[in-house]
Amino acid sequence: MINYKNIKKLSKNIREKKKTVITLFSFLILLAVPGVVWGAGDLSPKVCKKCHDDFDFNTFKSSKHDIIGCTGCHKDIKKIPHNEEVDIVKCERCHKKAAKEYSGSIHARALKEGITEAPHCWDCHGSHDVLSKLNIDSHVYPTHIPSTCGSAKCHSNAAMAKKLGIPMLNPLSHYNKSIHAKTLASGNLDAATCEKCHGGHDILPLTDPKSPINKKNVPETCSQCHDLIYDEYKSSIHWTGFLKGVRNAPVCTDCHLEHEILSPENPKSMVSHEKVPTLCTDCHNNTRIAKRYGLPVRSLNSYLKSFHGLALKSGNYEAADCTSCHAAHAILKSDNPESTVNSKNLSKTCGACHPGIILDVKNSKIHAEISSSELLGNRIVEIVRKAYIAIIVISVGGMFIFCMIDLVAKTKRKRKLMHEDQGHHLDPLQPPKYFERFNKLERAMHMTLMITFFILVYTGFARSFPDSAFAYPLTKYMPHTVRDYLHRIAGVIITLDLLIQIILMFTTKRGKEQLKALLPRGKDLKDAVQFFRYNTGAERKHPSFDRFSFIEKFEYWALVWGSIVMAVSGIALWFKEITLKILPYWVIDLAQTLHFYEAILASLAILIWHFYWVIFNPDVYPLDTKWITGKISEEHLKHEHYLEWERINNPESDIMSKGIPIHPESTLGKRAKSGKR
Repeated sequence: MINYKNIKKLSKNIREKKKTVITLFSFLILLAVPGVVWGAGDLSPKVCKKCHDDFDFNTFKSSKHDIIGCTGCHKDIKKIPHNEEVDIVKCERCHKKAAKEYSGSIHARALKEGITEAPHCWDCHGSHDVLSKLNIDSHVYPTHIPSTCGSAKCHSNAAMAKKLGIPMLNPLSHYNKSIHAKTLASGNLDAATCEKCHGGHDILPLTDPKSPINKKNVPETCSQCHDLIYDEYKSSIHWTGFLKGVRNAPVCTDCHLEHEILSPENPKSMVSHEKVPTLCTDCHNNTRIAKRYGLPVRSLNSYLKSFHGLALKSGNYEAADCTSCHAAHAILKSDNPESTVNSKNLSKTCGACHPGIILDVKNSKIHAEISSSELLGNRIVEIVRKAYIAIIVISVGGMFIFCMIDLVAKTKRKRKLMHEDQGHHLDPLQPPKYFERFNKLERAMHMTLMITFFILVYTGFARSFPDSAFAYPLTKYMPHTVRDYLHRIAGVIITLDLLIQIILMFTTKRGKEQLKALLPRGKDLKDAVQFFRYNTGAERKHPSFDRFSFIEKFEYWALVWGSIVMAVSGIALWFKEITLKILPYWVIDLAQTLHFYEAILASLAILIWHFYWVIFNPDVYPLDTKWITGKISEEHLKHEHYLEWERINNPESDIMSKGIPIHPESTLGKRAKSGKR
């Protein structure tokens, strides 16, 4: 019997040996080629090296073309010496397929049109250092392709881009920030590079219908890597609309961009959670697009005014955005049974965030309606915003000028006193005498106010400007929920601090005295004018202040007003859902406007007004320690609060009730100085 297994095995061995012989024979022929080429006139690289001593033959020896020698590419060279000008190398002699692809490309067309900046084969692959694209040192190895295409002489050359009308001035700088570049740098060679999207040799302009970056081809190009997302997108209203001729319908690059494609988790990404509503606004709030395709312009605006929109706007990035309800890629019309916003699917869609919810679709408003009263509310918000800006500019500017005038005047007076060695001093033989300015409770409340104020300022502005340098430590290392709670806790404490002050002012003897002393009077305005005239040299006498000067009263009542505004607006923003049940949505916008601009005003007032009078004021520099020790020296009391000092030294006087302006050189002042009662 014939053993078919042995025959089959023998046949297989013969075929394998035949392949080995053919491979070996081919290799010997290749080895012989240089000999044949170089043999004609002895034009080996060694011969070429005699003249081209500056040429790196070691690099050439390790290249892919070492096996064919110099004349393998420079075919016109037949003898030594050769002409100075040699023919341009024709790579198509060997690389026919690549040359055919290249011939129809935008680069080849540009060369034919005389655009010298267009690349030849060697501009991308190298000239004498051509390596296999699988070699990690090759110019066209996946990790090197971006830098090859984006080299300084090509697509990073802004001057060339402007000259040739290339819309992207520096695509490499954008690509290097992308998730694709990061993935490639991590070692994933399947990550998208220039070649993966634009093609290798057959690069076409985006206006060419065959180009992989033509708008109609973009989804399929991206599907090379994102095939599952592509399957979702194909059924969407965006893609089906585009196929029907809706030119404005978005494809991948309209939402994710072309080169600077970032991860959705990146806050700077166009498709990050907090930026999705703004991204959708570009189309769905565009009146022209809405009219052309019959879209409701109000949809996105109403979302921004809804509970979800307000929550997202206030920093809660867990709140639902457009994609949470409508999906990201498989966006379908609401009348499609498969749509996530179809009336039959709404309970399931909403249930993703609100488990167990039963939605009354008929009576539920998914997007809020915009009424005439809300339009009026928007106008009110805008008026308040402009008014606050004007108040900030005028008041803060006035504070700065007032303080600078005082600084210059006091500096001049101090220099004069130092020169004359005189001043208003008490008896140097007497030990310094101190009076209580603030008791322990008042100092503790001031300390609490100071700490909570700085916490509120930092956490508040870090939330408003999360990308700023000063906010980086907070936004980088602290979850937004912790930051929000820290801000709210500080807000509660500072509000309680104010309430305790109010209670004490109406229930305790000292509190009543403090309140009476803080109440504004006509004399305060006169003092302010006299103080200004005194500092500018128009008045010879310094005004006499009582327990609290107009400076302290102005600051205190500004603090009270600011605290009330911040507390009321802060509570409205904290409990938005309750606020929206009682008041229209524009009240939330008003609260945000008040909260933001009052914070700016308060911060600048503390920075300029308060810091000047307690730190940079020449009379107290480098620091007024009353808020720490609670004590004020008799000399300081006499100089800054002369009426109070007069009353302490002469209890029988009724200066406070009469408001008599007593000066150090007055009769009563001289009597107090001599110790007489």
